[in-house]
Amino acid sequence: MLEKLKAFSAHLPSVARVLIPLIALLLIGFFMPRSTRFKYEFAEGSVWRNGDLYAPFDYTLYKSDADILAEKNKILQDFSPYYIWDTNIEAKVKSHFISVFDRQVEDEKGNPTYQEVFYHQNQYRQVGQGLLDLIYASGVVALDSNLAGRPPSFVINVIRGNETYRRTLGNVFNERTAYAFVIDSLPHSSLRNPEFLLPVFEQVIEPNLIYSDSLTQKYKERELAGISQVVGSVKAGDLVLANNTRITAEDYQKLDSLRKHYESGQRGKYADWLIFVGNILLVGIILLVFFQFLRNYDRTEFHRFGDLMMIFMMIVFFALLSIFVVNNQGINPYFIPFAIVPLVSRSFFPVRLSLLLHLVVVVISTFILGRSFDFVLVQMVAGVVALTVGKETRYWGQFFVTIGLILLTYIVLIFVLSFVKTGDVKFSEMTWLPWLLLNGLLLLIAYPLIPLFGKIFGRLTPIQLAELADFNHVLLKELSLKAPGTFQHSLQVANLAEAAANAIGANALLVKVGALFHDIGKMKNPSYFIENQKGINPHDQISAQESAAIIIGHVTEGEILAKKYNLPKEIIRLILTHHGTTRVEYFYRTAVKEKGEDAVDPKDFTYPGPPPKTKEEVILMIADSMEAASHSLKEPNEKNLDELIQKVLQFKKDAHQFDHSDITFAEFDTIVKTIRQTLHSIYHIRVEYPD
Repeated sequence: MLEKLKAFSAHLPSVARVLIPLIALLLIGFFMPRSTRFKYEFAEGSVWRNGDLYAPFDYTLYKSDADILAEKNKILQDFSPYYIWDTNIEAKVKSHFISVFDRQVEDEKGNPTYQEVFYHQNQYRQVGQGLLDLIYASGVVALDSNLAGRPPSFVINVIRGNETYRRTLGNVFNERTAYAFVIDSLPHSSLRNPEFLLPVFEQVIEPNLIYSDSLTQKYKERELAGISQVVGSVKAGDLVLANNTRITAEDYQKLDSLRKHYESGQRGKYADWLIFVGNILLVGIILLVFFQFLRNYDRTEFHRFGDLMMIFMMIVFFALLSIFVVNNQGINPYFIPFAIVPLVSRSFFPVRLSLLLHLVVVVISTFILGRSFDFVLVQMVAGVVALTVGKETRYWGQFFVTIGLILLTYIVLIFVLSFVKTGDVKFSEMTWLPWLLLNGLLLLIAYPLIPLFGKIFGRLTPIQLAELADFNHVLLKELSLKAPGTFQHSLQVANLAEAAANAIGANALLVKVGALFHDIGKMKNPSYFIENQKGINPHDQISAQESAAIIIGHVTEGEILAKKYNLPKEIIRLILTHHGTTRVEYFYRTAVKEKGEDAVDPKDFTYPGPPPKTKEEVILMIADSMEAASHSLKEPNEKNLDELIQKVLQFKKDAHQFDHSDITFAEFDTIVKTIRQTLHSIYHIRVEYPD
């Protein structure tokens, strides 16, 4: 049983690598729309080049969205709101009038100006009540937001009991016009002091036509629902559009109506399952080809569980985001920030893999969105711009420039494609522009995503490397104090390695940081390394085997220090591989000379390794060896330096240090050439001109 569990656990990584794309495929396929697709792409103003199109069946012509929207706006603009006639208000106002009138008479009882009012109260009361009867016979409406700015001819619906009346605003009162009516009417009464009633009316008038939001919305929705969606019909066999015809607004509606009928038509009972299977097969083929590419050409990423998770997580995320856009028709597809894929992946993967990943994401999403090749073209060019310009993602300034150039690429390409297809650029149809600006804002997410993904998936980011390259790092400061010669050597190696990495497109920042830290183990015994010695060589006092142990020990000591200070595993790997499994040749030969070859174990003089595998590890080994060896030249000139370089390289090759690396012959030659030129510059080697 235990053996079976061990066998199963041994195969678990391989099973997991297969499960990741399989789960991604099932997630995408499950949520993908299962509607049939119209096989033609078309746009108003473009030229139809798909042959003569005849109607395959009878279908109705739908109104355009713009026409329907115009009708809706007309209904909303002219719609008559509903008001309920509240009979209780009139009785309340009249009762209030009497109480206010009596209180005012009592207050003005001693005022000689209104003595006549005091003796003829009933007459004043009757005139006031008569005016109220006239006002409330027409009704008083409140000038709320529904009526603000409306002309007198605007019609409202008044519900009184079981009957509904239509009234213009000019035929009903509001509080202001009712008071104005009182002011105009009182002088024509028989009252001697009519102004006595004005303060009373000012306090008592209130609306009795009460706005009903529920009835208004009910009837408004009924009218909106009554808008006809149809403007005509097309018979089966009728010519819909001739070949090489420019698509007019009318033609567009014919095609769009045919598309709607086609995609919403009746399907068989197994159609949904067939569409689901078709989606699975199409997306599955794309993912399978991509998976095989990773397996054959990007094996480092293929064998890293975290890398596979990151790659397929991005594919699934953008596929689900595309499905969300499809299910919410008001959202423009240019809202989707596809350029995040190359911006983020460039920090973790080679350019080739980042570009291919972007292509896979765009192709799957384009299929889901039902977009044309134009959409793929725009997204791919924007992705290439992101990869080309966005190399230095650790700088905010450069990051903003990259986003600006990506947006500019989008805008230029969309304009150019529109002009090529229609021969015109319609600024009125730039509905995609706000969504594109939102796309640019969303691209800002890529900056914090890079360190976040690095933390989650255990990958080193340019931002982390930039922090480690700071000379204020505690290990580098300590190295400069304890082993200043080694520190200077590390700086020179870093310059050589960075130049070589840039020449072949490797991770220059990674190899530079690795070079700065590769010899930190020498801090334990700095005087035993020639670059730190000042005339006295402590190796003269110990045996060759002890000397070799100290020299070899700087690698293991470096690993211990790196782990203690939490350096990334990629840097630790560079520390371990910068000497590979080579021998400390000088002390080995010394021991052989002293004891004889049979008495010396080569393992005691061999670095623990492992040998370099990645391009960055190979670059560091070559740069370190060449820089160290160059100091042994007493008279550095072009011939001596080149001979030394060839000798060092041949030694590494004979020791099989590059046998398992993923570097090509061309890249190897470029590395050597670059480091050689840099060393020539350091030693000021020039061509000797004849006298």
